[in-house]
Amino acid sequence: MSDPHEVLHDELGDRYTLEDAIGEGGMGTVYLARDRKHDRLVAIKTVRPDLTTSEIRERFEREISITAHLQHPHILPLLDSGVAGETLYYVMTYVDGESLRSRLERDGRIPADELVRIARDVTEALQCAHEQGVVHRDIKPENILLTADYAVVADFGIAKALVETGAETLTRTGLAVGSPAYMAPEQIDGTVTPQIDIFALGAVLYEAATGQRYRGGAEAEANWWGIPSDLRAVIQRALHPSPEQRWPDAPAFRTALEASVRTSRRPWRTVALGALTAILLAGASWWVAANLNGGGAEGGEGGSIQSLAVLPLVNLTGDPQQEYFVAGMHEALISELAMIGALRVISRTSVTRYADTELSAPEIAAELGVATVLEGGVQRAGDRVGVNVRLIDANADRHLWSQTYDEELTTDNIFMIQGDIAREIAAALQATLAPETRERMEAQPTESLAAYDLYMRGRYLYNRSLTREDQESAAEHFRQAISADSAYAPAYVGLADTYLVLWRRGLLPAEEALPPGRVAAEKALELDETLAEAHAALGNVLTAERRFEEAEREFQRALELNPGSAEVHRHYGRLLSRLERHEEAVREARLALELDPLSVAKRVSLASRLFTARDYEGAIEEAQNVLQLEPDHLNALFFLGGSYTLNGQYADGIEALERAVELDRDNPFRITMLAWAYARSGRPETALTTLERVDERGPILKEIAIVYGELGELDRAFGYLDQAFSEDPGLLTELRSDPTADSLRADPRFDELLKNVGFDDR
Repeated sequence: MSDPHEVLHDELGDRYTLEDAIGEGGMGTVYLARDRKHDRLVAIKTVRPDLTTSEIRERFEREISITAHLQHPHILPLLDSGVAGETLYYVMTYVDGESLRSRLERDGRIPADELVRIARDVTEALQCAHEQGVVHRDIKPENILLTADYAVVADFGIAKALVETGAETLTRTGLAVGSPAYMAPEQIDGTVTPQIDIFALGAVLYEAATGQRYRGGAEAEANWWGIPSDLRAVIQRALHPSPEQRWPDAPAFRTALEASVRTSRRPWRTVALGALTAILLAGASWWVAANLNGGGAEGGEGGSIQSLAVLPLVNLTGDPQQEYFVAGMHEALISELAMIGALRVISRTSVTRYADTELSAPEIAAELGVATVLEGGVQRAGDRVGVNVRLIDANADRHLWSQTYDEELTTDNIFMIQGDIAREIAAALQATLAPETRERMEAQPTESLAAYDLYMRGRYLYNRSLTREDQESAAEHFRQAISADSAYAPAYVGLADTYLVLWRRGLLPAEEALPPGRVAAEKALELDETLAEAHAALGNVLTAERRFEEAEREFQRALELNPGSAEVHRHYGRLLSRLERHEEAVREARLALELDPLSVAKRVSLASRLFTARDYEGAIEEAQNVLQLEPDHLNALFFLGGSYTLNGQYADGIEALERAVELDRDNPFRITMLAWAYARSGRPETALTTLERVDERGPILKEIAIVYGELGELDRAFGYLDQAFSEDPGLLTELRSDPTADSLRADPRFDELLKNVGFDDR
């Protein structure tokens, strides 16, 4: 038998310059060649001479000529076909890329979003063919070719041509037409409908998603680990044994795939911020870079700052009972990355609003003012945990790095995954890691899975709301975590945080909240001095206990360890404001806001710092920004009304404060602020009438005193202040910097009271 290569060279040499063989299979060989006439590279595929007869060759050419009429961007065109000697051949455009098979052999698995993009191109090709009565019959990774921008399907109609011209011959040789791993059950019996292509593509997608060939049964179910539930359901329907239960056609399959990636990859919720967000974020990057680098963090060569948002992780399990675990992983990743001084990492409260929006990653990045985005999902099932993450360059909309983890559910593996992701991202963004930062990332705070799980549940409740029920439940979970592992430092931090929230909201008196809160924070630091959150928690307790110098040291240490913590910057700014170090306080509030740009709480905090700094125009502007986003935000109305009033714009101030009281009728703080505005604007009788609506109890005594001070009744005012001090001195820590208390400052009793509170520098 003649050498096929020599035969092709002799018979086709006038049209094609035959180069090397680039592929070999059971059916024949693929050669790279150059089309002399059009000066282009082509691929020439051959069918083994021993598989053909003269009749087969005739019918083969007829079927190929029919298929050659398929014209579609995602179908590799047939340029030519014929017989050279005894060898059937057909000529296709040469694709400068690789087959899906090569990609899978190199990478093992393909991320869901990229997989759906490939499948979209293939289903478009199938739709074109099916509408013209052509069924591929042999969809497999080898026949899907990938270029830089799209996928094309090769060998359309070849299987049909071979089957209808030589099935008996091929069967005798032991070569099945079609690939068993991708053949629908009915195809084995000779049934040929578009449904067999749907099944084959489902098998291809299964393999690309899981890294394993589809074999059906329990083994196939076990391999689904880490695959988004919506995408999994779409592929499973394509693989249904019954053709009637599969997707009815290629367009339906494509629509379902695209919907699954929108849901599974990122169920974003549109955020209606528009032009206001762009204005609020304008100029943020350079300001944050300059200020964060000034904090002594490791910024790398040149001190450049990379910006990053970690988007909410998708709960791939689909089980609402696992939301706490997924949210905990999300918060932990942000915390890990925020320790890197060369990164500006957007805080949790700004990114959580993107848990349900249709915005793309580049659109979200533009709103947040960041260059890169990390997205992914978490699946927890039984004794395993899976994490899929992708780092995206938002400017170019391309992947910088991606990884899939599939590990046994142990604390070793959980902390390994978190630390590994942080280190890989730092490397991808060329962010320098200081040795101490790397060491902290590699630390394992607990070996108890039970303790870790309880802590995650507690933190989820703590973040969910400020209600007494949730905070007390969070505290109980933290206590149980401590019982499971008495050396687990973060659980003590969580307990300290809940005590502070309960005290600040008046749900727990100081004597019941502050001492145990301080003990918990100190215990956390005893266990792990490098835990920034523990230093911040202790700083908050010490501030409440009026131990201001000690509190400042704790906040500064927290920022050394975690310069990217928006919460620490916010709390430190509050302390500086109380110490009347207003320029520094405003700086910290701005840093907190830039790290958490969509956080209404951080913007209100900035308004508060500007208010206490007597920058009323600035406070008015920030409060108005908040009210454009949330028209009925009570604290924004509070600072807007107070700033207008102190700026002499009494009508505007009273209007804002009356609106706050209308929205929150029984809140004594809103009522006393309105009474103060009436007094300030020269309406004493209205002020007193308004004040009658307030019960004279501990948390509100300072505010009542301020109203009487504005009315000129100083003895009565200081009587209320003395009562407040005797009940809880912590209630007076904001008195020193409060602009509404200016009417009291000239009285000698004011300085004496402040010294008793703990302001020794007066």
